[in-house]
Amino acid sequence: MDEDLVELIAGFPIESLLHGGSTRGLYRHALRGLVPDTVRQRRDKGTFGLAIAEMLGPQETTALRDLSTMRALGGLGLVQPDRYQSTFGR
Repeated sequence: MDEDLVELIAGFPIESLLHGGSTRGLYRHALRGLVPDTVRQRRDKGTFGLAIAEMLGPQETTALRDLSTMRALGGLGLVQPDRYQSTFGR
């Protein structure tokens, strides 16, 4: 990742990133006229949830969801749940 780009985007107000009330709204807006709308407006490729659910099935997906909670990750020593919540809660 380009650290300068990450720093720039991290400084954007969250409302601008959700332009038009849409996830990745600013990027979708910026790409208007540059890529076909069928690509620009896609909602099924921004996360891995659907692919994981298809690959694993409902029971395994639920088990993974349980393991990925902040409490479970904290229990494994991977995150500090309170610190995570205070940071991302803002």
